[in-house]
Amino acid sequence: EAKTYRELLRIDPLHNLAGLALERQKIRRHPSVQVGHSYWEDKGRGQHAVSQITRNLTDLALDVPIKCQHHLKFKAHRWFERPKLGPGPYWANGHTVGVSGIFNPYFSYDLSWSGKYYETDSVPDRHTGHAKFWFNLRDYASLGLGYERTNEIYNAFGIQQGTQADNYWVSLSSFLTRKWEVEAQVRYLKFNDSNNEQVYSFATSYDFTDHPRVFRVRLRGEYRDTAKLNEYIFQGNQLLNIVHPYWTPRNYLGGALTLEWYHDLSRLFFCGSDRHYYALRTILSSDTTGNQGYGFEGEWNYEFRKHWSVNVKGFLNRSHEWDANAAWAFIRYQF
Repeated sequence: EAKTYRELLRIDPLHNLAGLALERQKIRRHPSVQVGHSYWEDKGRGQHAVSQITRNLTDLALDVPIKCQHHLKFKAHRWFERPKLGPGPYWANGHTVGVSGIFNPYFSYDLSWSGKYYETDSVPDRHTGHAKFWFNLRDYASLGLGYERTNEIYNAFGIQQGTQADNYWVSLSSFLTRKWEVEAQVRYLKFNDSNNEQVYSFATSYDFTDHPRVFRVRLRGEYRDTAKLNEYIFQGNQLLNIVHPYWTPRNYLGGALTLEWYHDLSRLFFCGSDRHYYALRTILSSDTTGNQGYGFEGEWNYEFRKHWSVNVKGFLNRSHEWDANAAWAFIRYQF
């Protein structure tokens, strides 16, 4: 990229964008610091509502680029988790070390490892991470392969049991035309409580209008099947424990229709320019359990003064089985 801009300036020293683009590219070679916060509130899923929790996460992150192609990432975390039923709340500290990048036009990667350490001695510490790889198949399609270890935290029982899942997945996506994209994914989850789940999904999207004002329609369908269902342990009317304390769908089919409006408000359009945009999404969903729902999502991103970035995102979902509210925000400074 920088070589191309320098060549443009050699040909035309007064080029009105090449000099600015080269300056932006030099800034992106510098480290950045980011502070972010996320909020998630869950309520629903199943006869006894296994998803009953509010989660907050605050991050302080340092990103160190290496020749613009690779990034070393260091994060410090602070969690606050409040189950709506049972004991709590819970505080935890943690950290993440990661590296991501692009080797060449055909191969990119993302690797990370995280530690999470609860302040309550009775709750087990956790280690998570992922290894993701993408292969560009001569610009016809993108093949993804990955492994992720995730914390499955939806209630107090999952926190106390230290429930985790090993996720193995493969995906294939392609732009059949400039505006039409399709994607398929197969995922296998192996939980640390001797349970497993299979997930198959397919999605397609089409852009009816062009940049900078894009109206996009997206369809997504998925099939889920879990080997073992929830087991609820009661003493009288009191719920003492849940074996497999997470959503355990059996032969589940679900689908969603998303209508998105994306508006790019950036002053200039070139690779690496300051990005200023907003996106609004409406989501309509249904499944084989008769659970129809709707959701709304909004996002705003603003990069300014060459070094600063702000991003804010919100989400709301309502249905008979599952309600959720979420918000994410960060501010970043690039040195």
